[in-house]
Formats: sequence, C-alpha cells, structure tokens
Amino acid sequence: MGFKLFLMNQPTQRRLAAIVSADVVGYSQIMDMDKVAMLAGLGTHRAEMIDPKIAAPDGRMVKIMDDGLLLELPSVAEFSEPSRAWNESSKWVGIAKA
Repeated sequence: MGFKLFLMNQPTQRRLAAIVSADVVGYSQIMDMDKVAMLAGLGTHRAEMIDPKIAAPDGRMVKIMDDGLLLELPSVAEFSEPSRAWNESSKWVGIAKA
C-alpha cells in the first residue's frame, strides 16, 4: 500500500516522442553471401553514420535487432536525419554484395 500511495503522489511527467523502426533491405540474402563483411559493414555504418545522428537531438536506441533498430526521438522533426542516414545504408550494402 505504501509504494502505491508514493506513486500516486508523484507528479505525472508527459512527453511526446517519435518512435522509429528501421531495418536493412536484403539483409538475409547478403548475410548468406558474406556474413563477416555484412556484420562488419553494418557495425561500422551504424557507429559512424547512425549513432551520432540519433544522439544529436537527444534520441536513444531502445533496441538493436540484427539489421534493425528501434529508436526514440524527441519529436517527429528530429526523425529525418537518422532515417536519411539509415537509408544511405543501401550504398554500403551494395558494396557488400560485390
């Protein structure tokens, strides 16, 4: 009873957020062709291109799943840079196929 009463007396904090789900098109096919190159390329691309664009507007990665990301960003306006960077992944995915 004490904990419930404690929670009821706390001020409610509300916030708006944009939730983004992204993945790499053709991931399974590329993994079948060259798993080592795909994982290395994906890690490098995320560290260099994606992570800084998520962190800049105080966004955060909620979950990382193989080729996918679940992101929380403070607003829809902050969504464009990380999503554009993720779409750029098609360039390095094409390199991984070669």
